[in-house]
Amino acid sequence: MLTPIAGYRVVLSWTGTTSGSVRVYAGMAPVIFNPGTYAITVNLPIALPFRGVAGGGGGNGGPYGLSNGGGGGGGGAYTNGMSVTLMPKQTYTLVVGAGGASGADGGATTLTGLVNLGGGKHGTGSVEAGGAGGTVLLGSGGGSGGAGGQGGVGAGASGAAGANATGPAGGGGGGVSGPATEGPGNSGGNSSTHSGGGGQGGVPSGAPNSTPNAGDGGGGFGGQGGRGGNNFGAISERGGGPGGGGAGFKPTGFTSGYGGGGGAGAACPTPGAGGAGGQGIAGFFAPT
Repeated sequence: MLTPIAGYRVVLSWTGTTSGSVRVYAGMAPVIFNPGTYAITVNLPIALPFRGVAGGGGGNGGPYGLSNGGGGGGGGAYTNGMSVTLMPKQTYTLVVGAGGASGADGGATTLTGLVNLGGGKHGTGSVEAGGAGGTVLLGSGGGSGGAGGQGGVGAGASGAAGANATGPAGGGGGGVSGPATEGPGNSGGNSSTHSGGGGQGGVPSGAPNSTPNAGDGGGGFGGQGGRGGNNFGAISERGGGPGGGGAGFKPTGFTSGYGGGGGAGAACPTPGAGGAGGQGIAGFFAPT
């Protein structure tokens, strides 16, 4: 820990999505930041523990009708403890990544010159691939997110499960409708902090011309399940099932999981949308 000048108090201040300031001392409550952009300053040099997670990638829909299921989104990268040194007369930009919408990447979580946690990549539909997990581009004390599960390939095929990970897990792949059978979606992966946190794959509609969105995937901790594909009466196909959301990762000192990949949508005559990835988070903790 850097020792401030005797008689002075270290103050951490921020403006942006929210604004505020706190006095820094041993035993202080953590200062937590949700997705947004913040300008961080201190009045004296200080080294603080920093923990954070990037946004999870969104699952993809099943845009190719009866051919392919969507791929699940990848989990965001994370750090569960590294020291960052902040200096006076400098402004540090903290960006906390949001979760990706259907078919969109998760946002990175970054702190100027000190931290860069990559967001999870979105799943795709054109090659049925799951999105890659985000990686740590700058920083220490963490690792990558899990990859999303591949979507089903061909009529009646099921999706693959999202990858388990130490950090945020991947979302499950979507299934594909078919004339005689229907492919279920698969579950999202589990993280080390949420061993049972992956959302379950959605059930297929089970019969031709059934109710649209008959089986949504379950939302994992920090990741949302995909939506079931629509299945209209003119097309005599059984509806495929969507993927479940991936479990988020809960850094030490936080109360929930963050950054899981979104579950994929099912491929049906009219495909369902993928689920959103889980949001990122960041925080400064008491000096030790």
